[in-house]
Amino acid sequence: MPRFLLKAYILMLVLPVWADPWTQYVGIGSFNNGLFAHYQLGNQYGNVEFRAGQFRQMGGGWNFNMSARRYIEQDANVDGFYVGAYGGQVDVVQLGPRLQRRTGLGFEMGYQWVSPYVKEELFGGLGVDRQESLGGSSMQATPAFLVGVSVALDLHPKRSAQSH
Repeated sequence: MPRFLLKAYILMLVLPVWADPWTQYVGIGSFNNGLFAHYQLGNQYGNVEFRAGQFRQMGGGWNFNMSARRYIEQDANVDGFYVGAYGGQVDVVQLGPRLQRRTGLGFEMGYQWVSPYVKEELFGGLGVDRQESLGGSSMQATPAFLVGVSVALDLHPKRSAQSH
């Protein structure tokens, strides 16, 4: 696992201690080829989402990725659009005799529906997957499309309901 992802996930474990005035959500979702659990930490300007999950293909292994988002004309507890960037392991492909996890970077856009207890999201993105090689097989960098959905529970529903 790349060192920056390891540091990001360690930071994710300590963020709830520092995040008292911020909104926090924990949930599940799916994008392209993976199922994931996620943690979101945000304020009125945007949020950071950390995702860890597993690819659906047999033997595809675990994936880790994250995104940073900025809300468009609203805050974290209101229905509306957001834009952002994502990075991490986003796909798995057959490369030679085994499956290879591909890392990628890109931009995303989505819409969120927020109630006092639940946040639902529909998002999509466009990016690029990194070139991969294994033995005599290689795969060039390619455009990557990201389409996903997620549902999350608010960890502080009383505080969020007051800001509606």
